[in-house]
Amino acid sequence: MPGPYLYPGIYVEEIPSGVRPIAGASTSDTAFVDYFPRGTIDRAVRITSLSDFEREFGGLDPNSEASYAIQQYYLNGGRIAWVVRVVAPDAEAASRVLSGSQVYPGMSGASGAGSGAGPSGAILTVDARSPGKWGNNLQVAIDYRGVPLLAGSPSGFNLVVREVAEIGGKRVVKASETYRNLNVDETSSRYVETVINRDSQMIRVTYTGAGALPGPTGGDVVGDPLHALWLILGQDGYQEGAQVQAARAEWGTVTFTAGNDGATPDTDDWQQSVGAAALLGSAGPSDPFNRGIYELERIAPNIFNLLCLPAAATLRAISMKTLLHAAATFC
Repeated sequence: MPGPYLYPGIYVEEIPSGVRPIAGASTSDTAFVDYFPRGTIDRAVRITSLSDFEREFGGLDPNSEASYAIQQYYLNGGRIAWVVRVVAPDAEAASRVLSGSQVYPGMSGASGAGSGAGPSGAILTVDARSPGKWGNNLQVAIDYRGVPLLAGSPSGFNLVVREVAEIGGKRVVKASETYRNLNVDETSSRYVETVINRDSQMIRVTYTGAGALPGPTGGDVVGDPLHALWLILGQDGYQEGAQVQAARAEWGTVTFTAGNDGATPDTDDWQQSVGAAALLGSAGPSDPFNRGIYELERIAPNIFNLLCLPAAATLRAISMKTLLHAAATFC
């Protein structure tokens, strides 16, 4: 009732109704599935800024249409993006095996390291966190500085990993991580696999040393990095610091795997066969091993409102139709 009728006129009475106005749906959560130069594969990663994307997936790349789409998304007010990186089956992570024999003369604190391990004895396998050539820019170094002694010998070791790049003709360190007092005892809270595989954004490690320590590559790789050898992932090589002489015979056999992007959207393999399989995933909805676009099922209870597949445009016609039909059904 509008109230008492005090004078002649037109009165409007609103009758209660069960109909409710339609609420607007958010279009600010967008999913991107594509090739990227680095980052976790086949897992939806939530990012909230362009800097997040650059840090996690490497930023703009000529072979990744989605990298430019994500840049434009954030430049135009985007908020939340779910990013899934897919790669071809032949993509590999850069890797290098460290032994206990990597002792370099002329380094303070390097003598006697890695006792009990021969030149070919694998102590620690260091892998880039994800597949791709980006891992070939990673370097690791080890020292025993400040590590407590046990029966006169180091009880653990320190490890530093860094990513380097050529900028303006100079080699610079883009990022680094330092892990101190790592232990080779599986029951220790500082066990090398537990600490690094949980915390590192650059590498993963596997320890196979049966109690032996990896040999040091410097006396103080954090405080005096110029007087250390930095072992490069993905190759039988190193970056030699000032006044450091490498005794090549001490290395023994260096086992490594070069990082490889695999087939990329600019190749025939990607366009004809690999690309559609990578984007679509080999398993369908609700499969525990789902990949590609179906990996977005794992973000529940979150949702995405838009699905962006720029790499679909690089596929051959029949593959593109298959992918887009499946994506539309999935959405």
